Amino acid sequence: MPSRVVIVALLASGVVFAAPKKAAAPKPVAKSAAPALPSAPAPQGPVYVKFELVDRVESLPEPASRAADKLARQKFADAQVKVLPDEEPEELMNELAKTEKARGFLVRLAISRNKEGGITAEALVTTFPARSLRGSWNVGAAGGEVQEMVEAIVPKVLEDALGDLGWATTPAPAQTP
Repeated sequence: MPSRVVIVALLASGVVFAAPKKAAAPKPVAKSAAPALPSAPAPQGPVYVKFELVDRVESLPEPASRAADKLARQKFADAQVKVLPDEEPEELMNELAKTEKARGFLVRLAISRNKEGGITAEALVTTFPARSLRGSWNVGAAGGEVQEMVEAIVPKVLEDALGDLGWATTPAPAQTP
């Protein structure tokens, strides 16, 4: 008479065990893996961003505000991302999408106070001009001067965002004359 088999499925790991009813140790029978997520498509054309710096601290010193803007624009340049001018960016982006097959994004960098008395930088990225959310990243700092904290967190939050979005984050090689 054949022995009866009991099947136990572990949902968290996706492993299925089958063992005789009286056996002490289960034997693996099959392993089902979760389907792999599709990889991000290769970039089609240049990336353009409309950049907005939002001061939620409301008292961000002017040098710190200028430093945040400069550091952000440098990170974009290092990633070979072009920043759109402030004047009529939607019309320009629509034209670039047609002529260069460019992709446009809105990067809103907000700097605000956190509970520890420090500051937090949050990068919110949406497609532009459609405004579909691509992601949100934040980095905080405490225990220093505002200028020092800005100089530490702005590059880090943008490195995280640009890296997760698959944009290059290493500086472009210098061209020799």
